[in-house]
Amino acid sequence: MARLVVAGEDVVVRPTGLERLLGLRQEVRIPLAAVNDVRIERDWWRALRGRRRHGRSSPGRYCLGEWQHTQGRDYVAVRANSPAVLVDLRPSAPYARLAVSVPDPEPVAEAIRQRRDEHARNQPGAAPTAQSPGQAPPAQPHTRGHRSGFPGPTTGPVTSTKAGRSRRSPTR
Repeated sequence: MARLVVAGEDVVVRPTGLERLLGLRQEVRIPLAAVNDVRIERDWWRALRGRRRHGRSSPGRYCLGEWQHTQGRDYVAVRANSPAVLVDLRPSAPYARLAVSVPDPEPVAEAIRQRRDEHARNQPGAAPTAQSPGQAPPAQPHTRGHRSGFPGPTTGPVTSTKAGRSRRSPTR
């Protein structure tokens, strides 16, 4: 089973020997500054998005490698009946998400969160990533459209053009 660790200023996925061969990667390193969110997914198959790009999978057993989807690509090292740690990444990272099955996910997820927050506090001028317990999360602009990859609704009433096609006019 792959290991997910924090080494220095990076989050590192270290696959085992056979997983290295099947997943076609020796290790994956992502800077702590690129970590947006860390959570645990109890159902390993829910960590998968899109289709396999590189790597191997065996239905109902394991999935290793890169998965391509509408919002980018994920690095996946998950096994059946094992919870996965999901590390959502910022757009500057080479992947949108890391999904790694680990035997005991709570301490791994907490370690990544703590190191990410320490790293953010030590950066001059960096905005804090953690929020106080009673504070609502900051509003995020809606930029990616619907989760299926189709754009979200546009504004304005529908009008027709000379060619008979319809278009949306902007609202005032």
